[in-house]
Amino acid sequence: MVNPVTVKIVSSQFTTPNSIVADVEETILTVTGFTTTTGQRLKIDYSTEIQYAFTAGLLGATVTIFMRLYRGAFPGGTLLIEQRSARNYTASLAVNERYILANTFVDAPPAGTTRYTVTIEISVNGSAQNGAINILFFS
Repeated sequence: MVNPVTVKIVSSQFTTPNSIVADVEETILTVTGFTTTTGQRLKIDYSTEIQYAFTAGLLGATVTIFMRLYRGAFPGGTLLIEQRSARNYTASLAVNERYILANTFVDAPPAGTTRYTVTIEISVNGSAQNGAINILFFS
């Protein structure tokens, strides 16, 4: 007889824009207060939509966005993965752009109460327009 598997999900999301100051790492998503056991693997999916604008005349400008996943709080948690996206602009036009970032990560945290945090850092002022984190774990 096969043992039944229980699948659990924890999640967090937002739809109200969060302002992000240039070159400052900001927390945009947090999931807290769930318990894991030794050897348990978690599938973590997370995404956000970043909006930014700058004025004309920035020929050759580059906008860099970092999205980071931490186990634990930020600051002070363990950085699990960093995603970097860079956009180069070859025209000197004004830009108002939205950029979607998404990632999946599998983690095997130590047993106990677990927390995950997603942060954004961008090289210009911007905002996180919406976002979500979903964590599936099996027991």
